[in-house]
Amino acid sequence: MFGIAAPAAAEIGLLKGGGGLIKGGISKVLSIFPKKGAMQTAIKTVGELKTERIIEAGTNYVKHNPLAKELWGIIKPTIEKKTQASDVVAKMFDVWKGAYSKTGDVRTTAEAQLYSKLYGAARQTIKDQAPEISKHLDKLRFLHEIPEKVKIAQKGTWMALKATAIGKMLGL
Repeated sequence: MFGIAAPAAAEIGLLKGGGGLIKGGISKVLSIFPKKGAMQTAIKTVGELKTERIIEAGTNYVKHNPLAKELWGIIKPTIEKKTQASDVVAKMFDVWKGAYSKTGDVRTTAEAQLYSKLYGAARQTIKDQAPEISKHLDKLRFLHEIPEKVKIAQKGTWMALKATAIGKMLGL
């Protein structure tokens, strides 16, 4: 019996000595967080991105919502057909991310709607042309979603406590 279980236990880290299983678990948990400087390294290795999709998204949006036309006339010349990945990421987070409220909803102004379209097109461009940067952006998104996930968990816990208390009062 031990002859069969021992190799399996060693394989999952139980017999690595000194908490092999714990170390493995911690490294897996830490792998979901972005490493310092990893994003910048990925951006440098990518170089330029083809940004036709971003330009097309802005142009198409302005056709549907002329209120954003003046702003698009200012933004469009700043986006070249080939733009450094660092510039695209900077615009995404310094300007276009302003389209979203703290809760993650898109604001209702024409400016915010345009920024949302540009952000989405830039995100898709990076996903297609620079998967390494995309991987790091996903990790950053995860970090920004943690507070919302905690709120949801707190609400669920609070509702369960209230239901338990009501159940006890009713004698259930």
